[in-house]
Amino acid sequence: PVERAEFFFLRARRLYRMGGKHSVILERVVTTTLKAMSFATENIDHYLFLSRVYLKAFDLSSSLFCLRYAIKINPKDNVAKKKIGEVLFLKGQEILCEALRNKGNRYLMNIHVYIYIMYI
Repeated sequence: PVERAEFFFLRARRLYRMGGKHSVILERVVTTTLKAMSFATENIDHYLFLSRVYLKAFDLSSSLFCLRYAIKINPKDNVAKKKIGEVLFLKGQEILCEALRNKGNRYLMNIHVYIYIMYI
């Protein structure tokens, strides 16, 4: 199983390097990485790579999920902790922009407090 996981993971990385700018290629990278993860479920590198792919596709929630799971596997992993901080920052900006677009400036303070409480 470990050899199969490594095979699929290397294939996903190769696809990502070749053309990771198009959504069709990113979808293939995700499915190939998920195949690798099915053979080696506790490999943190797979989760970090998948988080990076999701981030490139602007899927912040899925990226956060992968990073949280990587931290759950190894709580001392500083790379995952740094990345989760960056993604949470982007997620907060996304929520603020959405609130401004939908409700206007008068709700900005409430949304800011909500984001602060949500991510503590």
